[in-house]
Amino acid sequence: MEISRDRISLESWSIEGSEEKLYRSISSDFGINSDHQFRSMSALEILRETIKILRYNSAAFMAIATLLISPVSAVSLSNVLVHHSIVNRLSVRLMLVARTSGLPLNHFVKQACQRFSEMTVSTAVSFPLYITLLLLSKVAIVYSVDCSYSKKQFDASKFSVIIRKIWRRVVLTYVWACMVIVGVLTLFLVLLVSICNLFLIISFTPDHIVYPGVTVGLFSQYSLPMLS
Repeated sequence: MEISRDRISLESWSIEGSEEKLYRSISSDFGINSDHQFRSMSALEILRETIKILRYNSAAFMAIATLLISPVSAVSLSNVLVHHSIVNRLSVRLMLVARTSGLPLNHFVKQACQRFSEMTVSTAVSFPLYITLLLLSKVAIVYSVDCSYSKKQFDASKFSVIIRKIWRRVVLTYVWACMVIVGVLTLFLVLLVSICNLFLIISFTPDHIVYPGVTVGLFSQYSLPMLS
């Protein structure tokens, strides 16, 4: 019995030793350091690393900001493509929905409807820019950061070859993310209208119906980041 136990212990030790040797060989082949430990970075270290990345490929980052990010920001912030007639029409319809749900048409509700209408119309009009220039800028920033860590300069010809291979998957991922966001916002609006109608059926006054609406808004504010 003792001989068999010693044999089993030796076999298990040899198996563990072979696994450790295999892990070390794989780590050495892929350049992985087994003694490497991940640690959190402070704000000063993050700032230092950011400046280091920006300085290595500063020309590439300046070109991305000038040619891709600045046009999208100028159009989005100035609302050049937004027609105020469409915004006012959508705002009036939202106020009608709020009124039929029992919410009082005070300054807060009117301002919320106006801001939501502006945000919706601006996003819909600027969506072609988001899915082209802004998405291309994100991919270019990722490639530039990879070049900085690899100690390489930004190569436009190589980037064009890479973007041809992965552009379809990047666009599909972005479209799916937009669909999820729109679905969550639609669910939030349906939930808000349903709760307000429920309190209206129970014969609550419009001033009291505001409180469940604010409660649902606060709940969504803290729960929606958990979905991301």
